[in-house]
Formats: sequence, structure tokens, C-alpha cells
Amino acid sequence: MEWETILREWILKLKVGGVAFLYLPHPDCGIWEVGSPFVGAEHKWTPTPMIIKSALVQMGCEVVAFDDGPDAMFSFWCCARERP
Repeated sequence: MEWETILREWILKLKVGGVAFLYLPHPDCGIWEVGSPFVGAEHKWTPTPMIIKSALVQMGCEVVAFDDGPDAMFSFWCCARERP
């Protein structure tokens, strides 16, 4: 299943005004790169902060907080609210 389909399913499960919080590996985190020894061929894609933020907006959410990182864990986060 494609990541957009799964993200859309998560958003559809939110109540009106519900919040989605995504904490994802930052593209600079090498262990999550496709083909790295840590994940091998199982990890297919590393999202970028702007792609996730844009996708949430396109799916009808309002981004209420966002940090494009990378943080100490080489991750980033996005908090979005489902619009009425």
C-alpha cells in the first residue's frame, strides 16, 4: 500500500477537530535509507518534512505545529488538525 493511502486512512479516522501527530525519521538519518544495513530492502521510502506537511494540507488538515528537524533522534514531527 502506498504511504498516501495509509495517511489518508488515518486522517479519515479522525473526529472533526481531531489531531494527528506524526513523528518520522528525517531524511538525514542514514539508518533509514533504502538499502541501508539497518533496514535492508524493507524500507521503501524516507519522507521529507515538506512532503508530509503538503500531503496533510492537501488531505484537508490544518498544520498546527511543525518541526522539520532533524532533532536529537534524527527525526521530524508534524501535528495537524482535521478541518470541519
